[in-house]
Amino acid sequence: MLALGRNQRGIRPALREVYLVDRETKLLRTMESYGEVDGEADGHAYRLLGRRQYLGYNEPIDPAFFTLEDLPPDVMRVDQTTQEVGLAKGDMTDNQVAVAVVRQFFEAVGAKDYATAGRMYSGIPAEKVKEILGQADRVQIVSLGEPVPHARPETRFLCVPFEVELETGGTKSTKKGTAYVRPVYNQPDHWTIDGGI
Repeated sequence: MLALGRNQRGIRPALREVYLVDRETKLLRTMESYGEVDGEADGHAYRLLGRRQYLGYNEPIDPAFFTLEDLPPDVMRVDQTTQEVGLAKGDMTDNQVAVAVVRQFFEAVGAKDYATAGRMYSGIPAEKVKEILGQADRVQIVSLGEPVPHARPETRFLCVPFEVELETGGTKSTKKGTAYVRPVYNQPDHWTIDGGI
């Protein structure tokens, strides 16, 4: 296909593009750009400015490309494709499930059920939850606020304000924050904490 002709105002375009399409696959193979130069009998000629070739369609990808090897020892692996992550929404509203996820997370940490807590927090390993929050002897929810949408809507986060009381070695402290909760990418009927703790 050759993009020639005049535009709506009858002016010749200063740039023309030629698209070469593979007849069998109907995929674009080459795109050539031509710029207008003076010199022909009608006062217009075009010179090749550039050519792009698209040759990599549907090429098989070596599975090793997606294999992560030789990772540093401090790298945490989280696989949301082989485990159920978060909490099923069921008949709850978005706000209700967001609060329920945060509640179940802190209740699981308080019960030292780090596997459940990890599942509520993006599927991170139980050992990591224990490492981060396992020092507390007691965790008690003081309050969970009403969720509000994140300032950047594209994140799809609902922000759940929380306040929890932690007791470690007889010393009590209070932690306030905002948990960021949203649907799990590949399990949209489940919601999970994805930050803020």
